[in-house]
Amino acid sequence: MGIQLELEALHVALLDTLPEGVWFADRDGFVRFWSKRSEEITGFSANDLMGARFSDILSYCDETGVPIAVAPLAQTLEDESERRAPVFFLHKQGHRIAVEVQTMPVRSPAGEVIGGREILRESRDKTSLLHRGQALNTHGLWDAKIESASREYMQNQLEMRLEHFRQDGIATGALLIDIDHLANQDRTLGREASDHLLAMVSRTTLLCIRFTDISGRWEDDSILAIMEASAIGNLEAAAERMRALIAASSIRWWGQIVRITVTVAGTMFRPGDTAASVISRLTNAVEDAVRAGGDRVSVA
Repeated sequence: MGIQLELEALHVALLDTLPEGVWFADRDGFVRFWSKRSEEITGFSANDLMGARFSDILSYCDETGVPIAVAPLAQTLEDESERRAPVFFLHKQGHRIAVEVQTMPVRSPAGEVIGGREILRESRDKTSLLHRGQALNTHGLWDAKIESASREYMQNQLEMRLEHFRQDGIATGALLIDIDHLANQDRTLGREASDHLLAMVSRTTLLCIRFTDISGRWEDDSILAIMEASAIGNLEAAAERMRALIAASSIRWWGQIVRITVTVAGTMFRPGDTAASVISRLTNAVEDAVRAGGDRVSVA
């Protein structure tokens, strides 16, 4: 019996060294194991999950923000089949993260299904993003309140990438992601809550752009993203993905679930553009869309 317990402890220790997150639920859906890497990926600790039904806490959606009605592991417990799927998982901090999940039934020595295992693989290079943030912080270009590139950095990047556009003709566009009615949240919940909401928008924006693209704070209620795009349609598709995933996200503030919507404006760089002309088009497009009700994408 002592050897068996030692072997089980060794197995758990080995699972905690894997680059993927691993967790296990019994046949009734109660979480019985939650690895340290799962904590790092999702923000949820073992204390949050152990002994709880995973369906009560974990949330998945597709890239359009539509909730997945039955979680992948719940399906596996139902039909005893392995499956693999790209999904967007709701991080404990409120933003969505892109992961690939792989689920499989766990069987007893007699072959009876006693539960299921899920493996979580991140779809973004978080280490590279962390290094970028550290470099910006070293040069005073990091906005610690929302864990994002600063307004000063984004202004410099806008001017620099416009210069690259003039010299090399690389098709580039910009998106302005504006939180609808953030002033109301500010009055109701306070400035700190608004910063958390803007941080959630910033993280989701990073999820929807390539590593070679850039995003960061623009105003108190908006994020600016600059990205290469071959046509306005590609820019619009990225904007719609951001809008949908942000609508499917939330933060928990003093026990209250707070959700927001955003209006996203997009424009391609044009010959003769300046930073001021690009921002003017984006701002006008946002204002027109907000007057029409917000929670939409507008291109100019």
